[in-house]
Amino acid sequence: MLAFAETSAKLFRKLEYVEGIQMNMTRMIAAAGLATSMAMLAQPAQAQEKMMGEIFMTGANFCPRGSLNADGRLLPISEYSAMFSLFGTMYGGDGRTTFALPDLRGRVPVNAGHGPGLSPRSMGQRVGSESHTLTTAQMPAHTHMLDGSATDGDAAESPEGDVFVVESRDADAEGTGTVPSAAVATGKTGGSQAFSKLNPSLAINFCVAMYGTYPSRD
Repeated sequence: MLAFAETSAKLFRKLEYVEGIQMNMTRMIAAAGLATSMAMLAQPAQAQEKMMGEIFMTGANFCPRGSLNADGRLLPISEYSAMFSLFGTMYGGDGRTTFALPDLRGRVPVNAGHGPGLSPRSMGQRVGSESHTLTTAQMPAHTHMLDGSATDGDAAESPEGDVFVVESRDADAEGTGTVPSAAVATGKTGGSQAFSKLNPSLAINFCVAMYGTYPSRD
C-alpha cells in the first residue's frame, strides 16, 4: 500500500507539472497574440499621424481634435509660433501678432504654380467668382438686320374758289430726293443678369492639422 501511495503521489506531481507547462504555453500564446494585435493596431495609428499644416478633408460636421477648420480665422502667433513659421502671412494676418489659416469656405483648392496653357497661381492667391455679367466687349461680333419700306407720294392742286378757267387735268410729277441720315434704335433684348459659373459640388469640412510632425524641406 505504501508503494502504491508513493507511486500515485509521483503521478499526481507529474500531472501537475504537465498542466503547469500547458498553462504557461497558453499564457505565452495569448501574450504573443495580444502583442501581434497591438502591433496591427499601432500601424494604422502611426500611418494616420498628420504633418503640421496639413490640410485634410472629413465627412464629419466638425474637425478632429488637434485640427481647426480651414475658415480663414486669425490666430495669435504667440500660441502657434511653429504653425506661423510654416504659413506666415500667406493667408492673412498682420505678421506681428496674428496670422490666418487658409479660407476654403466655398472655394476649390488648386495647386500653386504655372500649368501649361494656364495662368500662374501663387500661394494664398484668391481668384474667380461665382457669377459673371457679360459686357459688350466680351460678346462675339454680330450684326442686327433693320427692315424699312418706302411708298410713292401723290399731290393734287385745286384753285381757290373751285373755279377752273380750263378743263382740269391730272398731272404726274416725278423726281428724286434725299432723306437725311439718322440713327435708328432697335428694340432691346436680354436682361443684363449675371449667370452662374458654379460646377456641381459637395460641401464637406476641410481641416488644418495644428500639431504633428514638423515638415522638413527636401
